[in-house]
Amino acid sequence: MSRNEINDIINQRKSSLSRLNKLFYTIDLFKGTNQNEYLRLSEKVLVQLEKGVDYNKMKEVLEYELVVGYGLFHSEFDSENIAKDILDLWEHN
Repeated sequence: MSRNEINDIINQRKSSLSRLNKLFYTIDLFKGTNQNEYLRLSEKVLVQLEKGVDYNKMKEVLEYELVVGYGLFHSEFDSENIAKDILDLWEHN
């Protein structure tokens, strides 16, 4: 693999993380926080997307991360819509 190919992969991954961060920030999952607060969640989601995760698995990952990792209640977010938005974003980029 050439240096340019490696740089392209790195840049593509950074771009994907940035888009996910913006999506989570727009949804405002963690009320009043800055966009950098979503980086860990974006990383976890991106790994799943790179594995080819389906809608149901993405929904499960979101629910687990948001409840266990961030301490949110299920009533504080809509995992179905968020999973759909993530997969739509991934498919159109």
